[in-house]
Amino acid sequence: MFGLVFQILLWTIGGAVTVWAVASVINYVLIKEEVKRQIPNAFKAIITSKTTKKIDIGIFSYDDEKIKDIEMTSEEGVDENLSIGQVIYC
Repeated sequence: MFGLVFQILLWTIGGAVTVWAVASVINYVLIKEEVKRQIPNAFKAIITSKTTKKIDIGIFSYDDEKIKDIEMTSEEGVDENLSIGQVIYC
């Protein structure tokens, strides 16, 4: 439905960041579905930064422990209704 998601693992000073490149506009539904599909034990996702074509998300468990950081990119852009600090329950 939303197209293919590509994953790339990048190593940074703070640890690993997974990059998901998507073929559609990044919106609430896409984030929720992809996080739940790729990280089944995820409880919530918090948007930490946003640009016109990229969004950074922190993924957390039920115990509020950070699982990992995700970067989603799309040539189609990011939905205007998403904002930094927004919590998406998966």
